[in-house]
Amino acid sequence: MRQVDGDAGIWDVVVVGAGLAGLRAARDCADAGLAVLVLEARDRVGGRAFTGGAAELGADVELGGTWIAPGHDEVLNELVRYGLGRRDYSAPTDVRWRADGVLRTGLPVPFGDLPILESTIVRVHADAVTRLDELSSLTCAAYLDTLDVPPAITDLFRGWFVMITGSRLDEVSIVDGLSTVAHHGGLVALMTALEASPTSGWSELARRMAASDGVTVRLRTPVSSIGVDADLVSVATGAGVTERGLRAIIAVPVNVLPDLDIRDITTPAIERGKGGNIGRVAKVWMLADGVPEGALASGVGEGLDWLYAPGSHDGATLVLGFGLPGESFDPNDRSDVERALHAFYPDASLRAFHHHDWVADPFSRGTYVSVPAAAPDLFDAEAWHTDGLVSFAGSDIAAEEPGWFEGALRSGAAAAAHAIHQLDVRRTSGPVPG
Repeated sequence: MRQVDGDAGIWDVVVVGAGLAGLRAARDCADAGLAVLVLEARDRVGGRAFTGGAAELGADVELGGTWIAPGHDEVLNELVRYGLGRRDYSAPTDVRWRADGVLRTGLPVPFGDLPILESTIVRVHADAVTRLDELSSLTCAAYLDTLDVPPAITDLFRGWFVMITGSRLDEVSIVDGLSTVAHHGGLVALMTALEASPTSGWSELARRMAASDGVTVRLRTPVSSIGVDADLVSVATGAGVTERGLRAIIAVPVNVLPDLDIRDITTPAIERGKGGNIGRVAKVWMLADGVPEGALASGVGEGLDWLYAPGSHDGATLVLGFGLPGESFDPNDRSDVERALHAFYPDASLRAFHHHDWVADPFSRGTYVSVPAAAPDLFDAEAWHTDGLVSFAGSDIAAEEPGWFEGALRSGAAAAAHAIHQLDVRRTSGPVPG
């Protein structure tokens, strides 16, 4: 691997974090002929893209993000680039709803409430498209109160907003929920938006990206501090080694940033935002008998508010559930998971379950990004842009599709383009002031 100055050990670009954003940034920089080093604290690449072998289930499942949605062209381009296939999900074969304490199949609400449901869906979609700024100070819960609809309809929205935002509805900004509605064709369209995933898993895509020519990746190398000295960036690792680069790209979750000693780099907006992601949803995989493959369930359950059964294994159904941990639901407790499953499938039998705690994970400290209502602009991409020697990237702060792997790839590409441009200018006109 070429370095800018082999004796001095200076790289063109040092990337901190080997999630999809960091890997995209590193690969693009290497494609431009730059010498790139990636430092990753974990023993694997991918970050929150994590296809894991869950021993309890006896199967590989997506422990992190799962889906590709319509318009996720960067993801699809990556799959094509590395010769990886996509799995398309069929329409649900069994749909049920739990609202106002009643489990229903077929119609999601009482027959007489259907006109109200229809008008409410239209209103929510219109609010998502035209009133985001006006509503930005509201939590999701406060917004649902303004709808003034029967409890069954409120519960339907609650179930979907928990899954969309990944956080407590009395804390998360309605902008978080409604912007997703706006970007994916409406509330009902969200039921069809989760349309595909990589056949070989997200971790395999990450491994292919990490193996790109010109990219050096060092695993098990947590970073302790990042500083700028004259026209170089110094990145110190926990092992006491300091790597130096002409530029650096920090591509770690925003909730990890408080663990890094970042000197003379951040702006007031970044200081305000780091550590601010309130995403805490629990994603639980279950292997169960008595749940139809292709089943979809949503509403207000007993710990899990959204369930989907995308496949089978060993003669049973794989069921994926989303819900919020709390005093009444521990995603690591079998009895709690069984109760959550039975709320939607009373006759089901739970064989096994698995949950990766991304909030407790020291290299994540949160799930996909969720914005607090008190600061709906906390992760605005423009506010996280710097013209210095260090750039930031990641799905948390993506200008488009935040919280998705599509957003991670776009953000990484933007950070790489900025670094490449700066270094091109530097080579033609001398050092760019930091």
